[in-house]
Order: sequence, then structure tokens, then C-alpha cells
Amino acid sequence: MGIFLIILGVVVFYFTILSTGALSGIFSERVGIVNIAINGMMIIGGVTYVIFSYYITDKGTKDAPGMQFVAMLVAMLVAGVFSMLHALASIKFKADQIISGTAINMLALGLAMMLIKIVADQNSINTTLKEIFFSKDVNNVGSK
Repeated sequence: MGIFLIILGVVVFYFTILSTGALSGIFSERVGIVNIAINGMMIIGGVTYVIFSYYITDKGTKDAPGMQFVAMLVAMLVAGVFSMLHALASIKFKADQIISGTAINMLALGLAMMLIKIVADQNSINTTLKEIFFSKDVNNVGSK
């Protein structure tokens, strides 16, 4: 029974993220925009959230309860800037939406990897925002 609950928790966690991206794709397609850049906007938003929360918690050393909302707003603003970059290329410069979206995806992934390397001087960042904590360690799921 315990392993079933762990698997169910992981499924719900990833389903929420993927369904949000899929829902934004449905809205984009309904208004006639081929938005291939959804993945890039999710990447840059997630990395912005992690980096912002990393600095809020004084590089992961102190607890900052309730600050996930501020970090989420900053991440939404940065993802919105990337969305405006896609709109600028597609509408103003009449670029192909597929090519512009692919370029945004590559830019977001490269920028995310570079920012994490610069900010943390490592390949990953640890934060202490416990409200949205998710552990991949099956043995320590409820301990943090």
C-alpha cells in the first residue's frame, strides 16, 4: 500500500505540471498561435523560481516560509518576457512560429544551464522552500 501511495503522489505531481503546459497549448491553438515554445517558457520559469528562491533563502541556508508565492510571481514575469520575445519575433518580424518557438526552447535550455552553473557553481541548486518540496528519495518521502 505504501509504494502505491508514493507512485500516486509522483503521478499527480508530474500530471499537474504537464497538464498545465497542455492547457496553455490548447488555449494557444484555439486563437491560432502555434506555440512550440511552451516547454522553453516552463523551463525558464522553473529555473527562475529556483534561483530566486535560492537567493531568498540566503543560498539555501535559512528557511523562508510563504515566499514561494513571491518566487512564483517572479518566475511568471520572466516566462512572460520570454512569451513577449516569441510574440515579437512572430508578429512584428513575421518570423515562422515554429522556428521562433524552437529558438525560444533552445535559448531557454541553454540560459537555464548557464544560470545554474553561474549562480551555484555546480550542476544543481538546493533550496529550503519546504512548502513545495518534492523528494525523489523513496525512503525519505515524509521526513522533510
